[in-house]
Amino acid sequence: MSLTTLIDSNLAVLKQAIDLLAGLSEQDYCRSEVHGAPSSVGKHLRHIIEHYQSFFTGLDDGVINYNKRPRCINAETSGEFATQAIRDVIARLQGLNSLQRDVNQQVEVFLQTTVRGDDEPAVGSTLARELVFLHGHAVHHFAQLSSQLQIMGLSIDTVALGKAPSTIEYETKLAAQAARSPAARANG
Repeated sequence: MSLTTLIDSNLAVLKQAIDLLAGLSEQDYCRSEVHGAPSSVGKHLRHIIEHYQSFFTGLDDGVINYNKRPRCINAETSGEFATQAIRDVIARLQGLNSLQRDVNQQVEVFLQTTVRGDDEPAVGSTLARELVFLHGHAVHHFAQLSSQLQIMGLSIDTVALGKAPSTIEYETKLAAQAARSPAARANG
C-alpha cells in the first residue's frame, strides 16, 4: 500500500471528525453519561487526536509512545479547540505525504497493555502499520460515538461514521445484489 493511500484514508476519517464537530453544540460535545456511556464526544476526539500527536512526536526519532499523551482538557471540553487540533493533524499528514517517506520505515512502538505499571517492551512496527493502526483506532472510536449520538437523539448523519471501509464496501455489494435480484425487479 502506498503512503498516499494510507494518508488519504486517515484524512478521510479525520474529515469525518471535522464534519461531526460542525454539527455539534459545545454542550453536546461535552455531554457524558448518556445512557451508561461514560465518555463524551470530546473525550473520544481528544483520545484520537492525541494518538495522532504521539505518532508525529515520535516519528522522527523512530520511537512512538502512545502512552505519553498530554490528555489535554481543552481538546475534550472545546469543540473549537478540537477542530483546530484536528486541522493541525490533517496538515501534518499532508506534509508527511510531501516528504515521501518510506512506508516501510522502521519504528518502535510503546502502548501499555496492562495496568500493573510494568515497563512494557517496545514493539517493532513500520510507518505503514502505524498509519493503519491510527485509521482503525479512529474508526473504532467513531463507531462508539455513532451509537452515542443516536442515543442522544441528535440529528447528525451517522450512517458512515464509524464504519470500516470494508463494511461499507460489503454493504454496497449487498445493495447492488439486491437491486439485481428477480424479486427486487418484480417489486420495482
